[in-house]
Amino acid sequence: MKFFLKCTFLIILVLAVLGVFFWQQNKAYILKKQITNAVYKGSDSNYYIHYDSSIIDEQEGNATFFNIVLQVDSLQNNQLAKADENRYETILFNVHIQRVTIAGANIKSFLQANTIEANSIEIVKPVITIISNGKLEKIILTVADTLALYKKIIGNFKSIQAKQISITDATIAFVKGNMPAYATLQGVNIKVQNFKIDSSRDYNNLVSYFVNDIEVRVKNAILKNYTTNRLYVFEDIIYNATNKYLGVKKISQSNLGTGTNLISVTNNRLSGLSTKAFIIYKQLKADTLSTDGGSLAFYRKIKKVGLTETIEINNDFFDEATVKNIHIGSTKVSIYSPSANTDQPIVFKNVTFNAAYVANIYDGTTLNKLLSSSQWVLTSEGTSLLTVDKAYNINIGAFKIDNYKKQMDIEYITMKSILSEAAFVKSLNFQKDIFKVRLQNMALRGFNFMALIEKNALIAEAISMQPTIHVFNDRTVLASTQSKVGNYPQQVFYKMNTPVHVKKIILSNGYISYRERGAVSKQVGNVFFNDINATLINVTNVDSVLKQNSTITANVENRFLDITHISSQWQFMMLSTNGTFNVTGKVNAFNAAMLNPIIEPLGRGSVKSGNIKSYAFSLQGNEYKGVGEATLLYDNLNMNILQNKANTAKRQVAASILANFIIKNDNPHNGNLRKVTILFNRVITKSFFNLVWKSLFDGAQKSIK
Repeated sequence: MKFFLKCTFLIILVLAVLGVFFWQQNKAYILKKQITNAVYKGSDSNYYIHYDSSIIDEQEGNATFFNIVLQVDSLQNNQLAKADENRYETILFNVHIQRVTIAGANIKSFLQANTIEANSIEIVKPVITIISNGKLEKIILTVADTLALYKKIIGNFKSIQAKQISITDATIAFVKGNMPAYATLQGVNIKVQNFKIDSSRDYNNLVSYFVNDIEVRVKNAILKNYTTNRLYVFEDIIYNATNKYLGVKKISQSNLGTGTNLISVTNNRLSGLSTKAFIIYKQLKADTLSTDGGSLAFYRKIKKVGLTETIEINNDFFDEATVKNIHIGSTKVSIYSPSANTDQPIVFKNVTFNAAYVANIYDGTTLNKLLSSSQWVLTSEGTSLLTVDKAYNINIGAFKIDNYKKQMDIEYITMKSILSEAAFVKSLNFQKDIFKVRLQNMALRGFNFMALIEKNALIAEAISMQPTIHVFNDRTVLASTQSKVGNYPQQVFYKMNTPVHVKKIILSNGYISYRERGAVSKQVGNVFFNDINATLINVTNVDSVLKQNSTITANVENRFLDITHISSQWQFMMLSTNGTFNVTGKVNAFNAAMLNPIIEPLGRGSVKSGNIKSYAFSLQGNEYKGVGEATLLYDNLNMNILQNKANTAKRQVAASILANFIIKNDNPHNGNLRKVTILFNRVITKSFFNLVWKSLFDGAQKSIK
């Protein structure tokens, strides 16, 4: 018995020694075969794995593998063609890893219990290509796609756990069929803490473990959208799931064909980020989005909604986005319009944007849904653009829009001809006014910004401003024979494509100048109104509003030539078919000789003396005539009749004596007050203001005869 026991012990000892020797000599082969079988079986025989060499220390549980290749089986690769024929989509993976180091691994558990346990796993310089096949035009990545690599390659293991997993300097490429990569991530560095998946294979649980304790750094990510012809580049990305933070040093967007830069913003940060929504559901949910700014370009996408049009948000990245607060630093914003006949955008300088309680953003969400209920403030140093006819340049100064308070403030708006006055006149075939306009200190209250964006409508409770308007006309140019019927200011306003409804417009300390070169004298006269203060009520061209009140009224107080005060009241009947309007007013006292600077260049006479006490008038007009009453009170009126020779004006003595004999030099005269009837038939080639001026002049002229 003792001999048998000794023999048995000796045999066991020999077998043990042989087993240890066999393990030492073949452990690399056994482990390699185990890994190969696990991957092959776990991926339904679609993938195989091999590596060049390994270093294994089973005592310490350390192992290093070099040049690992995980590749799709050749038969599976043939599904590229099959997928094209059958129009279904599959996801394939090809992986090359320079080195994998495992520390503190339980190799026995791996071989016997089909589990992976380790203190740390380090994956160095992996190159991963993810290939989607099939004819689906739109690539939609689902949760199943996100977990496809796990399911197909390591889904056979009962559990996987590691205290730390690190991936260093990875490259990940996304490919559609045989096309070039449409997305590439370079310099990817990932750290995952306390990674654990149990045998229940709860794949959602896998992702939740993955996203709740991970830090990712990416040197750059390049995305190509061949449908929209856009190239996106993201530089220095930091994603920290624990801190709920995503940062991107720089985001750029350009045109794939032309290389034109469309977006470039720096120091972009998302805080309070919902990592689960971000990774699993492609939803951007965060507390705050902030960026230092840079440059942004937008292409307005018009979407028909019933009989109106809205501007739709073009969202290529997220199915849904919710950001409670947004802060955008100084940014140049360029807006391209699909309806414009030019590639030149409208550029807004140094735009800042701050918003709170921002509404959800869905694919196809309109700007109204996005911003109408949000509390946001937008500022800019302004912009400049050309009018449609490219004759005038419009400049908008610094402005601020406060959506919560429903108000907008604009430093100034100017409109100026791109030609000089002389060049403008030289370019004319027929007489035409040239304008120079400046609207200062504009304030809009009760302002509906979203109506402006979506419907191109100007809606406000009140607008106040300080206007300065210069108009020039050269009467030495041939007069146009084209009829201006239907082009009164109120008629043009009514026919505008832009709906306007402003309950009140307040003009303060305004100035209007009308300069004209006389056809006979060749001299320039200047008629101006200063210190203009006016209130316009019910300024609208919206039919539904005009059905309730069809009249625009204006009460105007101003000085004329800075020599006297004028008050006037205007009424414009917006639904009239012939441009009906009414105006009443009164001119206060002044020295009549002070009118000579405008009378002499524009006419053939001058005032020698005279005191104007007042001029009251009432005028009703339409497209064809002006009728009304006028009363001119004056005394000691004497006139000179002038003759123009060689650009000089000389007094005609006989004509002047005759003129002063005909005119009455005062009113009332001998106790009799003269009131006259105004009747002036419009010259249809002349403007609205010409009719008003000529009608009032008709009343004054009749008053002195």
